[in-house]
Amino acid sequence: MKKQFSLAILIFITLLFSCKLIKIETPGSISNTYPKFLKESNLKVKFNETDICNKVYNDTVYALKGSELKTCLADVKKAIVYIWSPFCKSDACLSIGAVQDYCNENGYDLFVVLETYDSEIINVQRSPTRPYFSIDHLYHESNAMDKHWKSFTKELTGKSKPIGRYMEFIGGKHSSMIDLNKLINK
Repeated sequence: MKKQFSLAILIFITLLFSCKLIKIETPGSISNTYPKFLKESNLKVKFNETDICNKVYNDTVYALKGSELKTCLADVKKAIVYIWSPFCKSDACLSIGAVQDYCNENGYDLFVVLETYDSEIINVQRSPTRPYFSIDHLYHESNAMDKHWKSFTKELTGKSKPIGRYMEFIGGKHSSMIDLNKLINK
């Protein structure tokens, strides 16, 4: 019994310390998805692009900082920013087409911000009116999705607490979080 207990402790300690040495990447981590997206997608990704606020959907994803999107939103009466993730399995994660339809019907401009990249899933989405945007992971330096997402939304809204996937902006100011799933599926 003593040997089994000692062996269990030894295995536990080994695993505990080895986890700190091994870099674990999820399928959706930025360092994992960005290079693959560049190889497989028919969309290009541009960083530090000028005049992104007036662009319409095209073959380019514009990586931006939270402050750059905030500048775009300042000139829009009503907008919804949708932080879209191809790996989200929640009921709260709607198709881009459904959210675009809701926005069109209710007088919102839609800004789709890709949390991470996945060409296969993006290709089956209906294109939004505006281009796809993505979180500039080179600026919001983090391989972990939740960290660059939090940094981006904090810069965009000024709020440090967790922000949901759908953010409403009225006159360029963050107004509220909305549960589009409830609104669309009522």
